[in-house]
Amino acid sequence: MAMWWKWPRLCRNYLIPQGVAVLATKGAIKQAEFRKEKERQRLLAEKQEAETRKTAIEKLSPYSIPKQVGENEAFSVLSPVKMWLRLF
Repeated sequence: MAMWWKWPRLCRNYLIPQGVAVLATKGAIKQAEFRKEKERQRLLAEKQEAETRKTAIEKLSPYSIPKQVGENEAFSVLSPVKMWLRLF
């Protein structure tokens, strides 16, 4: 049974009043593109910040923290990068 004919009523009566959907006008499309570009720029800035932190952590690489892993008193060395990755 085809449901395609119910979509316009669903949008008009429920989705648009609830704020879940908007009509695809030129202004709405332009606004969506603006939001997408702004989000892309935010993610790019976040990535650059993460790269900066990564290089700062890698500068600490001569330092290590021994950590007991497994049985029989076996030890492993955690690098600063591995420690950072385990935090998040």
